[in-house]
Amino acid sequence: MKVAIRDALADLLLEALDDVAKAAMLRGLAADTRADAAGPPSHTLAETLRCVLPPDFEADWPVVRAKLLQYGAVLEGWAGQTGASTLDVVLQKSVLLFNHHLFFEVHEVLEPQWMQEQGELKKFLQGLIQIAVAFYHLERGNLMGTRSLLHEGLIKISPHSPACLGVELRDFIAGLEECRQVILGLSPETYRQFSPDAIPRMQLVA
Repeated sequence: MKVAIRDALADLLLEALDDVAKAAMLRGLAADTRADAAGPPSHTLAETLRCVLPPDFEADWPVVRAKLLQYGAVLEGWAGQTGASTLDVVLQKSVLLFNHHLFFEVHEVLEPQWMQEQGELKKFLQGLIQIAVAFYHLERGNLMGTRSLLHEGLIKISPHSPACLGVELRDFIAGLEECRQVILGLSPETYRQFSPDAIPRMQLVA
């Protein structure tokens, strides 16, 4: 997928997480995408998407279609949050996106918050970003980037176990370490054998 299309899609979702009207619009796009056959988008859907995506999005339609369906599922699990701090909401979004394997979008949510923080909290958020980006690289077959970022991310979050900022870490870290061991045994020819189901879920605790 072209970078401009990836970024425009991510912007659509992040705006929808904060805006009821945009969430309704994106839910509608996801529903129309689901209703369409697996072939090219209908004329009506394509015309609507041209208003919010780069004009050449149809060249990447299978990937765009998959993203829109994922986004619809994310919004079904997001009611919006009130009465929580900005950091709390950022983490709630990040957990939801990570568990839907939207790893680039996790990066986009966490990075602005990471840039505002200091000290150990900044390092912890950077570790979460690195872990998400590691799996983003894995989807693209970049094993060197995956291994390096997963290792660095684990180093940064592990001292905060069993939990930090409401994020459960003991089971999460154990699951990530299992993933890391499997990934160490992969090659450019076998990386697609890695099952996304092996990626541990991120959980918030009271």
